[in-house]
Amino acid sequence: MDTLTPFISRKKSRQLPEEDLAVKSLTIFKEFSQMFPESITQNVLVLLKSFVYTKNDDSNTNTSKVSLRLRAHAFASLGKISLLNRELGLELLPVLAKELLTSKEDMLRNNAVLILTEFCTRYTSIGDQYMPLITACFKDKRYIIRYQTITFLVSLLQEGYLLTKNTLLFCLLSTIIDKYETIQEIGKYGLSTLIFEKKKNIFLESFTEAVFVFNHYFPSDNQGQQQTVKDMEHFAIPGEDNREKRMQIYKFMITCMEEGSRGLLVSNISRDILNSVAEGVFPLDDVVKCMVRDCFAVLVSKEIRVFDSDSLAHELEDGEDERVAKAELEIRKAMLVQPIVPVMISLKNCVLEAKSDLLSDIVLFLKEILSDYKNEIEDILADDKMLKMQVLFEMRNESNQQEKEAKEKKNKEMRNAKKSVPPASGDHIGEKTKEISAYLIRRSVCPGDGNASAAGSNDVSLRLVPQTPQNRNLSHKSSGVLGDMDTNNDINMPSTSGVGPINVKDIMYSSTPRVLLKPLKLKSPNVSKITMRVDDLDIDEI
Repeated sequence: MDTLTPFISRKKSRQLPEEDLAVKSLTIFKEFSQMFPESITQNVLVLLKSFVYTKNDDSNTNTSKVSLRLRAHAFASLGKISLLNRELGLELLPVLAKELLTSKEDMLRNNAVLILTEFCTRYTSIGDQYMPLITACFKDKRYIIRYQTITFLVSLLQEGYLLTKNTLLFCLLSTIIDKYETIQEIGKYGLSTLIFEKKKNIFLESFTEAVFVFNHYFPSDNQGQQQTVKDMEHFAIPGEDNREKRMQIYKFMITCMEEGSRGLLVSNISRDILNSVAEGVFPLDDVVKCMVRDCFAVLVSKEIRVFDSDSLAHELEDGEDERVAKAELEIRKAMLVQPIVPVMISLKNCVLEAKSDLLSDIVLFLKEILSDYKNEIEDILADDKMLKMQVLFEMRNESNQQEKEAKEKKNKEMRNAKKSVPPASGDHIGEKTKEISAYLIRRSVCPGDGNASAAGSNDVSLRLVPQTPQNRNLSHKSSGVLGDMDTNNDINMPSTSGVGPINVKDIMYSSTPRVLLKPLKLKSPNVSKITMRVDDLDIDEI
C-alpha cells in the first residue's frame, strides 16, 4: 500500500518509489487475491481503481508520472480480482472495452483482451456481449496481440465456452491470410478440428455468406446476411487486388468439405449468386462483378472436383485409368456443366443488356469448364448459337497459341543443345593451324602442285635461303640476262601471303631474297622515276 499510494496521491511528490518495486507489489496483490479473496479490502480496490480510472492528464495527481508498464500491471491485477467479484467485473467491463477501442498502447490492449477472454469463462452471458471487441483484435497491427487473442479464443472454443456462430467462423477464416504462419496454423486447427467436427455442413451453409462478407456486399434480399456483413466490416477484403487472398479462404473451405457437399456447393453458388445477378436482384456494379468473378474462379478450381482422378487411379488395377477418367467426366458433367450452363446463358443476356465487360469472363469460364467436352459443345450450347461460336473461337485461339509455344520451346531447346557442344581443345586447334599454314605456303610457292598426294602434303617444309649480292665482276653476265628480259612486260609470281601475285619489278628493287611474304612498300608513290644501275641488281642466273 505504501509503495503504490504516492503514485496516485493528490499531494504531488518529486521522489516516487522505484517502478520495479511497485510492479512487484501489484503482482503480489494479483496472486494474493486468488488465494485469499476475502482479505482484499476496499482500500486496496480503491487504490487499484485509481491507476485504471484516473486520467494521465490530471495535473493534481502524480499519475502523469505513472509509467505504461505500471498501469498495465494494475489492469491485470484488477482484472484478476474482478473474476471473483461479479459487481466489480460489471464495473470494469466498459473500461476494458474502451481501452480496446481507443488505446494506442500495446500492453494495455493486450491485458484488456486477456481479461475479457477470462470473463468469458466466468461470466458466459456477459462475455458474449463483448465478443465482437475481442474478435476485432484478430486484425490488430501487433503480432503478439493477434497471437494471444486467437490462442485464447481457440482454447475457449475447445473447452466449450463459446458457441459456434457464423461471426466467429468468419473471424477464424480471416486468420488463414495472416502473414505469420503460426497464426495461420492455429486458425486452421480451430476451423478444421474444432468447428468442422462439431458441424459437418458449416462450410457448405456459410460459403455464399462468406462471399458476401469478404467482398463487403449487402444482399438486398436477405436482412440477416446484411447484418452479418455489417458486423464483419472490419474483416472485409474487397476489390480485384485482393482476389488471391479471398481464393485462399474459399479453397480452404472447399477442401474441408465432404465430397457430396462440393456438388451441392455448385448449386448454392448458381442459385444464390449467379442466378440472382442474372435475374437483376443484384445490380451489376463493381462489387457484384467482383463476386461473379470469384464464383467463376471457384467453379473452375481443382478443389471443387468431386474426386481426384489422379489419386484414385493409383488405387485401381492397370488398364482401369481410362474408365476412371470417363467416370470423372460424366460426374463433372452432371454436377457442374449441366446445372451451370443455363444460368450462364441467362447471365450473358443480362450482361449484354447492361453493356458490362463481364461477357469476356463468361466466355472464358465456359471455355474452361467445357475444355474436356469439345465434341459435345454443339449439344451443350445448342440454345445459344452466339455463345457457342464465341467459345469455339476461344478454344481455337488457345490451341493455336499452345502449338506456337510448343514450337518456340522446341527451337529454344535445339539452340541450347548447339550451345552446349564443348569447344575444341588447344592442342587440336594448334594442329589444325599448322596444317592450314603449311598448305597455304605450299600453294604459294608451288602453284602447280595443287594435286599433290596426301602423304606429301603432310611433310611440307620451306627453307628460305637469302641470296648474297653477286660480285661486280659478274655484271656482264647479268647484263646479258637482263637484256633478254623485257622490262616493259610485267612478270608476276605467286604471293606467299595470299594477297595476290607479286610483280618481279618490285622484287628487283630490293635486296631481299626471292621468296617474299610481303611486297616492299616504297615511300615514293611514283616508281617510274627511280633509276639504278644494273650492277646493283642481284639476279639469279638461269
